[in-house]
Amino acid sequence: MKKVFFTLLLALSALFTSVAQNELPEKATIFLEAHFSGSEIQKISRVDRENVNVYHVLLKDKTQIEFDQTGAWSKIQYKKHLRASLIYLNQCNKSLVTQKK
Repeated sequence: MKKVFFTLLLALSALFTSVAQNELPEKATIFLEAHFSGSEIQKISRVDRENVNVYHVLLKDKTQIEFDQTGAWSKIQYKKHLRASLIYLNQCNKSLVTQKK
């Protein structure tokens, strides 16, 4: 049982790798500074999806932003309120900007 648990834990850790903020693509950093400059980043993870790096950023207010390997945002989930600078993005991409319940 311990071997199975350890193997599963090792496999999951290989999928989700914590990265530093300076390892994000420049485009993602610019997006975060423009729309979330007052927010504290809680965690940044890099996931390998079919040999493509995807970055997940979790903010302290539980907002989650997903970026592709070029730094373009692909999904935003917010819990409390949508920032004013993102309202236009929400109007254009309703399926990509969603509120978590």
